[in-house]
This record gives sequence, structure tokens and C-alpha cells, in this order.
Amino acid sequence: SQELRYKMKNIASTDWDSKLLERREELSILTADLENEEESIKASRERLRGLNIDLAKMDDFNIVTQVDIDKHKRKIGIEERNLNSIKNKIKSLKEKNNDISIKINKIENIKSTFPIDEIKNKQETQNEIEMKLIEIKNEHQIEKKCLNNKKKSIKKLSGIPCGDKFPTCKFIKDSYKDKQNIDEQEKKVTNLLIHLNDIQKLFEGLKSENLNDKIKKYDTITDMEKNLSLEVSKREVEISSFKNDLKNKNLEIEKLKLDLEDMNLRLTKDNNTRASKIKLLISKLENTLDVSDNKRTGIIDRCARIKFDIDNIEKEKLEFDKIKKDFKVYELIMQAVSKK
Repeated sequence: SQELRYKMKNIASTDWDSKLLERREELSILTADLENEEESIKASRERLRGLNIDLAKMDDFNIVTQVDIDKHKRKIGIEERNLNSIKNKIKSLKEKNNDISIKINKIENIKSTFPIDEIKNKQETQNEIEMKLIEIKNEHQIEKKCLNNKKKSIKKLSGIPCGDKFPTCKFIKDSYKDKQNIDEQEKKVTNLLIHLNDIQKLFEGLKSENLNDKIKKYDTITDMEKNLSLEVSKREVEISSFKNDLKNKNLEIEKLKLDLEDMNLRLTKDNNTRASKIKLLISKLENTLDVSDNKRTGIIDRCARIKFDIDNIEKEKLEFDKIKKDFKVYELIMQAVSKK
């Protein structure tokens, strides 16, 4: 078919095996790099552990060096950035709640001018009138049928030679009785019709006000108001939680700054002591580990992307093989048909 030909034309030029081989080779190289990086990280952590043990055994292990000061300042900087992040989250949540509060106020203003009680009363009246309308319609149909039957009965009198001279005759007594009551029956039917038309006009008047639609609209904006209020409540809980985090973070930063003041008072000028040198080594090693960890994370991400690509290529190859097989079957069928 044209669809099969189109698919074959679009993907026939793709070298699936070469693409798979290329991506698998990339994955193999990255996997080896990852193993090397993890071995390097493991060795660095072992060395760091050993240096910390050596430092702890020294008499002056608790001396404060410039390395300690710089490290502590970096920690304060990180916590201050975390503090600003919490402040921004609180600000964002408050702004969202302010926007929603404006919407809620608009809904409240609409509801305050919306005569819902009056509309519901009218709706109830409309329902009652509708029931009454059905009742009168049925009654009118019954009485009209009765009138028609009486008229048919009276016609019998015109076909009898004696007419209505003998009203007690068993053959015409019902017809004679109907003739006497026909005016009353017609009046009854007419009155019911007038009443029916009056009720119908009243019902149509209420129906034209689209009371159901107005009530649905009111219910919709009420639901919207409830949902928006719920959103505000949820955000208020979040804001309260973040405010608590903010309070704790301020206390933490305050303590870190007091610790820094104490460290500056105890700062040693001698950088040639063994403890000072080990602390410098520890700091450099920690920085190296941070870089290695970031590199390892990057490799893991790249491996994941390549695995995803390989899965997609394999699926596309399977799809192509299926299309190729279907196309061969199609060509065989077309050859068989053309030979006939």
C-alpha cells in the first residue's frame, strides 16, 4: 500500500546496526570512566579518613587555621543562600495567595448581588406550576374526551324518527341526558382550557428566566470559591512551615557567625605546624572530592541518556523489520494478483 511504501522510503536509509554499535561503544567508554572515577573517589575518601584520624591524634588538633576560617565562611555563605531561598519561597506563596484572594473577593462581590434565594423560590414555584400544568392538561383531556363522547351520543337522537319525544325510552335516555348536560360540559372544558392557558403562560414566563442555568452558574462560582479558599489554606500551611524553617535557619546562621568570631580569636599565625599542613591537605582533598562527585554525576546522566537512545534505536529497528516483512508480503500478493 502507499502507507507501507511511504514508511519504507522514510526509514530505509537508516543504518540501525551502525547507530547501535556507535552508541554502545560510547556507553562502554563512559562505563569504564565511571568505574575509574568511583575508584578514585573511594581512594580519596580513604585518604581523607586517614588524615582526619591523624589530625584527631594530635595535641593541637583543635587549632584554627586560615583553611578552617575559609571553610567556615563558605558554610555561612551556603546557609545564607538557603535562607534567601526560603524567603523567596515565602514571597512567592504570599503573592499567589494575594492573587487568589483578589479572585475570591470578586466572586464574593458577584454572589452578594446574586439573588439566589429569590431564584430558588422561583424555581420551586416553577416546579409546582409544572406539576399543576400536567394535572390540568390531563383533566382537560379527560373532560374534552367526555364532551366528544356526549356529542356523539346526541347525534343518535337525529337518526331516530321519534327524536327526543320519549326521553325515558331505554334506547335514547342516555343521549337525552347528554343533551341536557352538553352546555355544562362545554363550559367545563372551556374553563379548564382558559385555566390551562393561564398556567401555561405563567410557566413559560418562569421558564424563560432560565432559573436552572442561573442556579448552576451560582453553584459553579461557589465551588470555584471553595477550591480557591482550599488553595489559600494549603499555601498558608506551607508558609507557616517555611517561616519555621526561616526562624531555625536564622538561628543557625547566627550561631555560625558567633563561631566564626571565636575562630578568628583563636586563629594561629603559624602555618608550618603539622596540624596546619594536614588541615590544608584535608581542605584540598575535600574540594577534589566535590569535583569528582560532580563529574561522576555527569557521567551517570550521560549513561542514562545513551541507554535511552539505545532502547529507542532498538524499537525503531524492530519496527523497520516488521514494516520490511509486511512490505515483502505485500509485494508477493501484488505479484500473484498481476499474474492472474
